[in-house]
Amino acid sequence: MYCSNCGKEIPDESKFCPICGATVSAPGEPTADAQACSCDTAGLEPQSIGVVGRFASAFRDKLFMAVCILMSTALGLSILSSAVDKSLSLNVISLLFVIFLWMIFAGAQKNTVNLTGMKGVSGTMKALCILLWIAVGFLALFGIIFFAVPSLLGGLFETALQHYEEELSGLFVLGGSMVSVAIGFVFLFMAVILTLFNIFGYHSIHRMMKTMCTSVLNNYEQIDKLKAGKGWLMAFGVLNGLSALTVLATSPMNALATGSTAAALIIASIWVDRHFIKGVL
Repeated sequence: MYCSNCGKEIPDESKFCPICGATVSAPGEPTADAQACSCDTAGLEPQSIGVVGRFASAFRDKLFMAVCILMSTALGLSILSSAVDKSLSLNVISLLFVIFLWMIFAGAQKNTVNLTGMKGVSGTMKALCILLWIAVGFLALFGIIFFAVPSLLGGLFETALQHYEEELSGLFVLGGSMVSVAIGFVFLFMAVILTLFNIFGYHSIHRMMKTMCTSVLNNYEQIDKLKAGKGWLMAFGVLNGLSALTVLATSPMNALATGSTAAALIIASIWVDRHFIKGVL
């Protein structure tokens, strides 16, 4: 038979799992996980029911609770700061993300796995990826416009300085053209960087969340996707931490919000490694 907590195969006569130490129900007796799980365990293999128990145990971890608290703090500070660079759409996605996280945590306290919450977390991450692709499109469009039409800013300068001498205006036209090219290059560079982050970073985290969700049902965890997602959680956590330091003097509230996000991502990376990588290998 299989342990209802860790999913490992153990001797049929075992009363305690020799691997995780959990109490083992007698053969044929419904396990606590099977009785309490919010997903339908009727069609699951015994191994999958054990995975449900292990997931519920992972979501009860204090590390996961810390992630929920820190993400909630970051969201609250972002809304309170009302900074011009805070997009309403991103705040809505963050709000849904936090709600789904708390749904998962609340379910785990009842020894259940809230599949709705898990699918919601994965879905909000996918929505963020889509928004980032839209941002890439706008950056690329503006970059092409400024880069391909270098006289754009030059013409604006010429209109504003038309009361000056012709040769002086010509100098500003030249300067304006150079500025236009530089701005176009910056936009295109940002589009490339955001594209790389989206393809390799955010999509990796989304795939990690998706494989967690499907693992509850089919007991098949794709370790490579979990490792990639864990790595990018840590990387984005460090980047957010550095970003928080750069704005600490000018915007303490935004720095605290970004710092809270950084801490949540780093802790999430450690949590994934503890429960879904080292706990499986």
